[in-house]
Amino acid sequence: MNTTTLSFWAAALIALSAGCRGDAAASSTGGRSLGATPPPAASAAPPPAASADSPPATLSELLAREAASRPDGALRVEAVFGALRAGGMAVAGDKQVVGRTVAARYCALAGTPGNVAIAVCEYADAAAAAAGRDRSLALLHGQLRDRQIVINGATTLTVHPGDSADARAAIAIFSQM
Repeated sequence: MNTTTLSFWAAALIALSAGCRGDAAASSTGGRSLGATPPPAASAAPPPAASADSPPATLSELLAREAASRPDGALRVEAVFGALRAGGMAVAGDKQVVGRTVAARYCALAGTPGNVAIAVCEYADAAAAAAGRDRSLALLHGQLRDRQIVINGATTLTVHPGDSADARAAIAIFSQM
């Protein structure tokens, strides 16, 4: 997968996550993105320890929280990418990306030499996966029209572009898991 395609997917997922924090979190940060934190004031007291309910201070913290809250019962990202590779697909560069944009508990992104981006997201259950698919379709409709999102239990597979040999192969393998 080329750098432009991977960068676009990553940027889309990260950029949209800032708008998914809710009104209280967005207003408390003045609309700044997750990674934008002002320098501390010289006389400021140390910040209180973050609770699990507080908005994450950094992208790293958000990713760590998502990694720690992966659901039981969903097909694991690693199993999906492993099955794609075992099925003869050259899938590389898999890394965690923000899942909350599509209401997922955990997501990862990879690509193929044929420039197909493959995102796999884990959800609490099949209903949450369907809601996440619908959210993704609504949020990224204008930017990622040529994609397919397939649900298998509590896990989704998104391929972009969705009408290619790699996309069809990924969907076929994922659907049989």
